[in-house]
Amino acid sequence: VSVAGKPLNGGTVQFEMIEKGERSGKVFTSTGEVGEDGSYELITFGKPGAPAGEHRVWVTPNLLTMPDRLGVGVERMSPIPQKYMLPTTTELTYTVGDSTNVIDVEVPKK
Repeated sequence: VSVAGKPLNGGTVQFEMIEKGERSGKVFTSTGEVGEDGSYELITFGKPGAPAGEHRVWVTPNLLTMPDRLGVGVERMSPIPQKYMLPTTTELTYTVGDSTNVIDVEVPKK
């Protein structure tokens, strides 16, 4: 997972299958922990991988902690726009194939 071309340092990535046809209405969500280098491996129902098909993707980053403007506390900031952190607002979609996949999830900065 990368943000504006740089690896995301930790967080979670989720792939939710966009159902069509006879599977419509069923929800298949695969989750992966994002490593310090932006890498991840998806798990679905306790097993490695994700079902083949088109997926809606969202990312929950580790929040950055920065001193606040007054210097008396801390602010928590996300390195990505909030719309990519929710399944209802994300614009990210990727297709998972039938065999082993490497999907480089790229989150735009804006």
